[in-house]
Amino acid sequence: MNKTKRACVYVDGFNLFYGVLKGSKHKWLDLEKLCKFYYPKYDIVKINYFTALVKERKDNKESPINQQMYLRALSTLSSFRKTLGSFQENIVRRPLVSKNKKGIRQKVLVSFFDLYDKLMPLADDDNYPKPQYALIKKTEEKGSDVNLGISLVNDAHKDLFDVAIVISNDSDLSGALRIVKNELGKTVEILNPYPKTNKKLQKASSNIKYIFPEVLSELQFLDELTDRIGKFHKPKSW
Repeated sequence: MNKTKRACVYVDGFNLFYGVLKGSKHKWLDLEKLCKFYYPKYDIVKINYFTALVKERKDNKESPINQQMYLRALSTLSSFRKTLGSFQENIVRRPLVSKNKKGIRQKVLVSFFDLYDKLMPLADDDNYPKPQYALIKKTEEKGSDVNLGISLVNDAHKDLFDVAIVISNDSDLSGALRIVKNELGKTVEILNPYPKTNKKLQKASSNIKYIFPEVLSELQFLDELTDRIGKFHKPKSW
């Protein structure tokens, strides 16, 4: 008699969101239902969720509240564990682009050394007829891919699962996946929120499935949930 295989799930929260949830009506996604739908023969032991807390923005002041409500919903799952990374915002200098007559976007020609010249005129410098650079605010989510990779390898080393289910399409995870698959002898399943899988993850995984938007409506939390604090609801904008 075959024993049911133990599976641990590793979710790259932002990769999942931007891959299949952003702009949809299915953000209230129950990850346990999702995993059981795609992997009904596995015993889902743990769902590890890696993300960072978003900040309020002028164009979307509700994002932090909505995210906290979703994390609260996920916390009602007994198998759920979250690990938080962080956001970093930096002002960086980037070269402008232009269009030629054929409409093809091209980088404005600047020398390699000019790229690091802090005295180069900016786009808002009226004294320079052809500005080459602009200052932009660059927001980066830090830590989730590293945290996910470390947890994946550590759990495999401790023999906490037979199968790892990785919900991401981030090629930075390919090294950790190779170790778990080739050196620790575990099965590595990719559940991809994007329609195509990058080549590095293809080589590092045992099998690949895709999240289809059509099935997500059946895999949602109830609109009203209850935890130890009390009742709460799905965000109205969702």
